[in-house]
Amino acid sequence: MAEHEGWSYLDSDNMDEFSERTKEEGWASQNSDGSGSFYGDDGSWGFTNADGSGSYYSADGSWGFKNADGSGSYYGEDGSWGFRNADGSGSFYGEGEDWGHWDSDNGKTYYGDSDDDTNTYSNSNSEDFGVADAVGAAIDAGLFATAVNRSKRKDKEEELKRAREEEERKRQEKAAMRAEWRKSPAGRKARKVKLIAIIVLTIALAIALLVSSLKVIGHSSSEMIGSGHGEVAEQLSAAGFWDVEQVEISDLAPSQAEQDGLVTNVKIGIFSSFTAELRMPCFIKPEVTYHTLASLNPPLSSEDAKGMGYQEVVSAFEGAGYLDVVAEPRKDVVVGLFNKEGEVFEVRIGDTKSFTTEDQFKPNLTVTIAYHSKVFD
Repeated sequence: MAEHEGWSYLDSDNMDEFSERTKEEGWASQNSDGSGSFYGDDGSWGFTNADGSGSYYSADGSWGFKNADGSGSYYGEDGSWGFRNADGSGSFYGEGEDWGHWDSDNGKTYYGDSDDDTNTYSNSNSEDFGVADAVGAAIDAGLFATAVNRSKRKDKEEELKRAREEEERKRQEKAAMRAEWRKSPAGRKARKVKLIAIIVLTIALAIALLVSSLKVIGHSSSEMIGSGHGEVAEQLSAAGFWDVEQVEISDLAPSQAEQDGLVTNVKIGIFSSFTAELRMPCFIKPEVTYHTLASLNPPLSSEDAKGMGYQEVVSAFEGAGYLDVVAEPRKDVVVGLFNKEGEVFEVRIGDTKSFTTEDQFKPNLTVTIAYHSKVFD
């Protein structure tokens, strides 16, 4: 800050520039006892107390304060500074070698590097420090700016309100015009044409989708019947069908074991009989039906079989319809004091070691009957 701006902080007779600096948009408050505050939008702020003391902080970094007895100091953002004593004397020091001071008796102020009268800077015998008056001016300016801002905001709100109302009016007018047109003969005709166009387009798209999805089956229904269900499912998947459903029917007796897992029917859409050249959409789910052996209840539980003669247990499972019954000697009898030769100690159906007569198992699972036998047999 130049020296004359710093001077204005110390010299109450030269407040114009400082006052102008605070007349920016912001907000302020002033109390009945003369105290108050100001906050400028540029970041400046200040306050004054009822006893006349106060401070001001500028947005550029300069600041100053005044005491109730009239003394005070100023510090500029450029390094300049000054002070004022209660008796009215004071000094100012600029950013370079510039400086000035005045006495309380004659108010004579010097500026420069000597006491020569030719270096007189100004004559002033002000009794007030600029900060307090400046803060008061800032408060008044801030209140005025706040009122102006409030008025501007109100005008802006009114303008936005009118714009919204105009936009809503136009929207309602357009809606009314569209409703009126739809009721007219031309509007009804246009709706019919639009509906027909949508239907035609939908049908055309459906036909195009159907044609693009057609897949050649590659195997006739007669070729598939009698084959394994897994093989048939793989053939249909390879032909391009997305999902193949396999339907199992467990109804074969043990005497029909050779038919286990064989396909008895293939249905694709409405067709149960078809040639290898038939084309069908890939999104249709083929249905492959096959038969498996019916499950059987064990004739004995795993606990009941323990301790029985193994030949008796073998006969019981074979008689119940199980197709693969195996007797397995353990070879753990030496004298026969602890284990009796021929007694069953475990029965397994597949991998299951514990079961009851209420459980069900496929008859083609291996039934293993383990029993005690002599070591050297």
